[in-house]
Amino acid sequence: MRGPRNILCIFVYFPIDILHTFMYNIIRKEINMKPRDKAIKTLSGAGYDFDRHGKKHDIFYNPKLHCSIPLKRHDFNENDLKYIEREIKQNENRAGGN
Repeated sequence: MRGPRNILCIFVYFPIDILHTFMYNIIRKEINMKPRDKAIKTLSGAGYDFDRHGKKHDIFYNPKLHCSIPLKRHDFNENDLKYIEREIKQNENRAGGN
């Protein structure tokens, strides 16, 4: 027979455990993301869409700003990520200044 404690466990603790696992997986993926994946996420968040593949770069284009940013395919590191973030800011400033 189920007592109040078992019901509490099913309706309270079980959903909390699922939520905890879900949030942990999201945070872990954010921390363990590779710099190139972070750059793609940053570009997508700034309104850039994948345009085409190049031999050594992928090209992302922002239709609102009418500008593109090349994204290296190989040997991508944290410095390249910083470069992409700077390019996004510069393109936004150029478009805002017009």
